[in-house]
Amino acid sequence: MGRLMQIVFALLIVVFGLAFHLKNDTQVTLDFYVWMLSLPLSWLLVVTFSLGAVAGLLVMLTTIFRLQREIRRLIKKCEIASKEIVSLRAVSINDGR
Repeated sequence: MGRLMQIVFALLIVVFGLAFHLKNDTQVTLDFYVWMLSLPLSWLLVVTFSLGAVAGLLVMLTTIFRLQREIRRLIKKCEIASKEIVSLRAVSINDGR
């Protein structure tokens, strides 16, 4: 069901994107200090949103790596604790008599 929702959502994005492109196909000129760029408004928005997404992912990478390292540390700590619990259970059964 979740996969179907992802496909439907992706198709909706494509349909709305195409409709936006058909309505906003006028040329826009960007005048930077060094160079000028002329392209359709819809493509300009696609490029800027893509660059924003890439920049956001790059900013999030440090947090993702830190959290993955924390997960590995906690998994190792949990394994050590569960081994200790198993050994304590074995000791209490044998020493109880």
